[in-house]
Amino acid sequence: MKRTNAAFLWGGLLIFAGVGLLMQNLHLVNLGWLWDAFWTLLFTVGGLAFLGVFLTNNENWWALIPGFIFLGLGGLLGLTLVSDSLAGRIGAPLFLGSIGLGFWAVYAVRRDQWWAVIPGGVLFSVAAFVFLEPMLPEPASISVMFFGMALTFLLVALLPTPEGRMTWAFIPSGILAVIGVFMALSGFSTQFLTLAAVVGPLALIIAGGYLLYRNAIARK
Repeated sequence: MKRTNAAFLWGGLLIFAGVGLLMQNLHLVNLGWLWDAFWTLLFTVGGLAFLGVFLTNNENWWALIPGFIFLGLGGLLGLTLVSDSLAGRIGAPLFLGSIGLGFWAVYAVRRDQWWAVIPGGVLFSVAAFVFLEPMLPEPASISVMFFGMALTFLLVALLPTPEGRMTWAFIPSGILAVIGVFMALSGFSTQFLTLAAVVGPLALIIAGGYLLYRNAIARK
């Protein structure tokens, strides 16, 4: 799409949105579902526009992140048009997953941006927790989130990067996996829950201290 055509399109959409919002706030019209449909379309078009920025120049890898965020918002609003209960059930996991997918897409096209695996995996883990939380006991759903984050750091340690293997990622992966195990077992016994409340923070403190020590040694 040419720059002038894109400016014309976005300018027209913004003017339409401003006029519609003003009339809605002044109670001159009640746009109802049509208003929701407009915002769904606007966010979807915005997401596709950012993806277009990447497709026209692969160096613009950053555009993948806002592109998937806008598509996720469009999908979330689109669900409200179909069913409010469906949107309440899967809307939040869908939106969180779409953001995580944007980060993973960055790594898929740029191996030097390995950091993107971490926020992508964390967001998918939180999305899984939000989705499973109504169906599972709280300790079990939380353990799924920790296992997901442990798997994320395991991927960071195993996936190839231009800087070599990120072996340090095995440490947070193992710690998060241990916390996940304790959270899963705490669903069967309150004693495990008490133990997890102590072991989890201690494990994080030890891991943080080790990373600081390793960084200090590397600087020397």
